[in-house]
Amino acid sequence: MPDFRTRVLVVGAGQSGCVLALELARNGVPSVLLERAARPPRRPELAVLRAAVRDCPLIDLRAGWTFTGLRLDPDRTVATVIDRGTRGRHVIEAEYLAGCDGGQSTVRRSLAVDLEDALPLDVSRILEVTPWDGALGIARTYRRGTAFLVGESAHRFHPPSSSPDLCLGDAADLGTKLAAVLTGGGSPGLLDSYEGERRPRAVLEREALVRTLAPRTT
Repeated sequence: MPDFRTRVLVVGAGQSGCVLALELARNGVPSVLLERAARPPRRPELAVLRAAVRDCPLIDLRAGWTFTGLRLDPDRTVATVIDRGTRGRHVIEAEYLAGCDGGQSTVRRSLAVDLEDALPLDVSRILEVTPWDGALGIARTYRRGTAFLVGESAHRFHPPSSSPDLCLGDAADLGTKLAAVLTGGGSPGLLDSYEGERRPRAVLEREALVRTLAPRTT
């Protein structure tokens, strides 16, 4: 039996996770928002978002809670988490799960989704002038069943360029679609459009980054 049930489980309370949870709440949909860090954020823009999350009665923020894995059922996602404060292990059942846990996403690994990398032709020259770890990756799919990838979980870029705007766009788009489905304003098929709309934007952003890097190879 699950310890908690929620309509949407959001993993990661960075900018993408906060915006997604707030968009859901704006449309009357409650969520549980997990954040493995227990300390308050240092970045001012994130501190503002986190304060808004804490003031929202429809968002249950669990700071110091670490997502460890999931099981996809046909109509739900069952996640396992650890409360670092008590070291207790909990099971959360959610109608939908959104992985907003960054470039090293545990959600993405749990879903067995690979990153598709695209590198400029002459990577060796780039390596001479800038740190490089192959981070121009885009998830091959943004969705498996009732679980979705959002923001840097879905696209990991270095250098980041305008990826924060890209991440927030992902969060707002999925939040709006999930809210519509969960409140009866849209059919479940609406969720199929999330990847179709957002992944091409990530591809365009990656192409722009490659063009930016290209002069460095000459």
